[in-house]
Amino acid sequence: MNRKFLFGLGIGGAVLLVAFVVVMVVMCNSNTAGNTKGVNSGINAETIRQNTIDLAMDYLAAGEYQRALDLLESLLINNPNDTQVRSLLEKVLYEQRLANEAR
Repeated sequence: MNRKFLFGLGIGGAVLLVAFVVVMVVMCNSNTAGNTKGVNSGINAETIRQNTIDLAMDYLAAGEYQRALDLLESLLINNPNDTQVRSLLEKVLYEQRLANEAR
């Protein structure tokens, strides 16, 4: 297949994935906004956060650095002080730099 087509397909997939995560986070926050008892009737924000981190780690292991970065950056939008996410983001950037230098 054409490399440009595959690249575009990969970018499109990453954009859709990030959009999905953002929608899920927004939906989760809107579900709990009026809930004064702390009971959530769906996936809670921590579960979404952890699933997103796990997916980013899978992307890192597969060498899909940009996809991992996109997910981690979406988490940092919600919590810029998340040290676990910042640490993983630094690791992805480091691995990406090593891979680029090896080319």
